[in-house]
Amino acid sequence: MLSKFKRNKHQQHLAELPKLSQSVADMSTLYSPAEFCQTLLEKIAAAQTRICIVALYLENDDAGRAVMDALYHAKQARPELDISILVDWHRAQRGRIGAARGVTNADWYCEMATRYADIAIPVYGIPVNTREALGVLHLKGFIIDDTLLYSGASINDVYLHQHDKYRYDRYQVIRNSQLTDTMYDWITLNLKPAEAVNRLDFAERPSSPEIKNETRQFRQDLRGFNYQFEGNAGNDELAVTPLVGLGKHSLLNKTIFHLMPCAEQKLIICTPYFNLPALLVRNIINLCARENRSKLSSVIKQPMISILRPTSRSKLSAHCHTCMKLICAASLAGCTTTLRPASWS
Repeated sequence: MLSKFKRNKHQQHLAELPKLSQSVADMSTLYSPAEFCQTLLEKIAAAQTRICIVALYLENDDAGRAVMDALYHAKQARPELDISILVDWHRAQRGRIGAARGVTNADWYCEMATRYADIAIPVYGIPVNTREALGVLHLKGFIIDDTLLYSGASINDVYLHQHDKYRYDRYQVIRNSQLTDTMYDWITLNLKPAEAVNRLDFAERPSSPEIKNETRQFRQDLRGFNYQFEGNAGNDELAVTPLVGLGKHSLLNKTIFHLMPCAEQKLIICTPYFNLPALLVRNIINLCARENRSKLSSVIKQPMISILRPTSRSKLSAHCHTCMKLICAASLAGCTTTLRPASWS
């Protein structure tokens, strides 16, 4: 880390972020969806105080049923366990795109609540916007006691590699009581009690149009909700800073904006989507225009592409077109660009 006299505005922003001390021994990375699934089930079975599952969806398939069964069995074994599930409100109340209309995930949650009538595991539906097409819950991660399973994965057969296909994501296991307390408190204070949030494990619940005004207010409120904690680490040690944000002016977006120009040798973007905001595209072009001609590598996740149906060629073409526009812009700036599929199979 540069001294405060040599920092530019981007480095200064990162240096001033509050940080929580993190032990090296209490942080590890998982390298496959199957290992992530196994670790998740093991952590649920061993939980002693709390489990908070937050995902875009918890699907009614083999993987989802395995996780849901594990949660109910853990609650049966230790009734004092505080267990809750938070998923997107809209996604839970529809079937898969292209599938015939049938039982939804929300219907399944109600069925499980009825089957285990003496055990309460609330499933909260979080309406980030009035319609699913306008925005969904992307606050993902699983808090189990003082451990955070941090991933972008939701819960279904593909994300947990139950059959022949899988979808790869990032998987970090972080043990840090201050970090998990911070995130758990944020969920407890800002999501669960909100007027727009309703239980999906209850058969009687309002329709989306009935909570339209509450959802709009909720979305506005979310823009001002940041994690609240006091940093206890400096810039010369391993530390972690939890960030959450909604809207282009959020602290999360600001930090991403300031982080990219701090790259000195290489910038690797790993994403199944390549529709970067113009602000970040300008960041990349400015990086490429530097004297050291930074190398830009874009890794497109091959498993994501393999899941697309043959009729989805137009969607794939659109992603590739966006990539090429950025590559052309970067090339004009004198940057070495690499577009390659990941070697995961």
